[in-house]
Amino acid sequence: MKSSKVSKLVLKYNEVLKESMRNVVAEDLVNLIIVNGDDKEFELKDMISKKAKFKEMVFREFMRLNSNVVTKELAEMEEVKLSLNKSKLRLKI
Repeated sequence: MKSSKVSKLVLKYNEVLKESMRNVVAEDLVNLIIVNGDDKEFELKDMISKKAKFKEMVFREFMRLNSNVVTKELAEMEEVKLSLNKSKLRLKI
């Protein structure tokens, strides 16, 4: 698969991917707050009641902290070569 095809697909589904990232990062943060006893003073229920604003705020802060690191790591990644064997993909009904 060529990187130009991947780029086009990412561009096509960019809004969906951004929303997925917002959901995942916010959910992971909530789970970490729940599990980590050091963060008990954080008022989680107030933030969760304003879910969309909370997700946006968490994602914005995450990207602010990590955008250079993520960009650097993506630039250094090797392109993954995929191959599918059609015979293995057939469903048996």
